[in-house]
Amino acid sequence: MLAGIGDGGMLMPLLTGFNLPMVVTLSDCLFYLDPSDKLRPVAIRIEYRNGDQPPSYWYPPAADAHEFTHPYLSWLLAKMYFKSSNMQVHAIVTHFVKAHAIPETFAIALHRCLPRQHPLHKLLLPHLSGVIPINVQGREFLTKPQGVMAALMSAGDRLWKL
Repeated sequence: MLAGIGDGGMLMPLLTGFNLPMVVTLSDCLFYLDPSDKLRPVAIRIEYRNGDQPPSYWYPPAADAHEFTHPYLSWLLAKMYFKSSNMQVHAIVTHFVKAHAIPETFAIALHRCLPRQHPLHKLLLPHLSGVIPINVQGREFLTKPQGVMAALMSAGDRLWKL
């Protein structure tokens, strides 16, 4: 039974960072749900959109493959590409957008549009009270062109142009 496909393709358009070329890949992983309810990777597809190269497909090595063989090391590298793009999708889409950007719009609307006596204002205030200050500090420290996120993400200083 096929259990899921992970997609890191949203980061593909970002090609450079820190005035140095950096490769951002499209990577997908196909998983299989085995009888013991464990997800097993079946294949990883890596697509380089920086040139005219066709996508490459990587499969797990045989169970008896030695750690220093080409199939084992190729599979290890493909997993690293997939994990990197998956982490970047998580950091931007899942964490930043869903935990910071969207709640900030509600926090601003809460303070601008609802009086303090409104029951909805009283209900939402404890949940949205720290969103704006945290986002301001994050923009000052993390998202500068030479900031922490630009150094950690393979998209570099063009990270926030998503």
